[in-house]
Amino acid sequence: MTLLVVYNPVCGASIGQQIVEEQVLPLLRANGKIPDKVVRTESIGHAGHVIVDFVKSVVQSGGNEEVTIVLVSGD
Repeated sequence: MTLLVVYNPVCGASIGQQIVEEQVLPLLRANGKIPDKVVRTESIGHAGHVIVDFVKSVVQSGGNEEVTIVLVSGD
């Protein structure tokens, strides 16, 4: 399984990064899941571009595996 975590740092009360660092990543690790990539979004539409590029890279590398995306956002 390929795992991507994408988060909006200003979601909610601007605690997106805190949620990822203190809750999401520890929970994933506790269950034996290590993200292949963790991305902090930088602008409107950035998450979509990151996801498309990530999936394309998996497909182009001949990957035939499942892709899981964890999205932390509050907008």
